[in-house]
Amino acid sequence: MCALWVLCLVLTPAALLLQHATTLDGEGIGAIRAGTVVVFLWLVLAWLWPVPRLRNQVLVLTVTLAFVVQVVSTVALGSSWALAARVAVSSVLQAAVTLAIYRRAIGDDNLAPHRPRDIVALGLASIAGAG
Repeated sequence: MCALWVLCLVLTPAALLLQHATTLDGEGIGAIRAGTVVVFLWLVLAWLWPVPRLRNQVLVLTVTLAFVVQVVSTVALGSSWALAARVAVSSVLQAAVTLAIYRRAIGDDNLAPHRPRDIVALGLASIAGAG
């Protein structure tokens, strides 16, 4: 579990770099998407943390690190601090809202889609979280 969490820590700037390379100016709505996907996966891993009494602490650490890594990565790619903070807040909020909607829709803590309706719920939560 820790290895996957660290992998997300590494993938966040990598996803932002990839997104930056595929957009003309590296700013705007396109710059938010790649990082959000990784932050969503990162939050899922934090939510599934194997030690329940540490779960809230891991969630807070995850959200904090996701924000910091997104800001630093976005600034390193040439954006202003204000834009980087806006992108990071948007990305973390979008991922958290998507996870909350998805978790509520499936009704349990087994976040891996294990029924066809879970896949539909994940798709709808992604659409709602992006709104």
